[in-house]
Amino acid sequence: MKKINFEIVRGDNKSIFIQLTDNNEVDNQKVEKMFFSVKNDGYENDVLFQKKLDAGIKFDDSTGIYEILIFPEDTDDLDFCNYKYDLQIIDNNIKETLMSGFFSILEEITNKNNEG
Repeated sequence: MKKINFEIVRGDNKSIFIQLTDNNEVDNQKVEKMFFSVKNDGYENDVLFQKKLDAGIKFDDSTGIYEILIFPEDTDDLDFCNYKYDLQIIDNNIKETLMSGFFSILEEITNKNNEG
């Protein structure tokens, strides 16, 4: 499992691109399920937000690249701090967490209340 940290300014859009490999070869086959989950910590059951394959995670079968789409409404109401995330797949009844780390929400100056 890889440890990778992400940062986003609260209320911004962000795309995270992932490409799966098998024995260092690009795997263009779409997995059955993929989850990108953000929580306060691993001890909580409730996610702050979650993206699922075909519901916030797009797959390009010509390149084998997954795009995780973070929208302003996903982070608009979150405090500025370090949350935790993981990226998990389920394929052929095998569950694997591919990466995890901190998902940091950075301070915004211009926000939805003063963008007019």
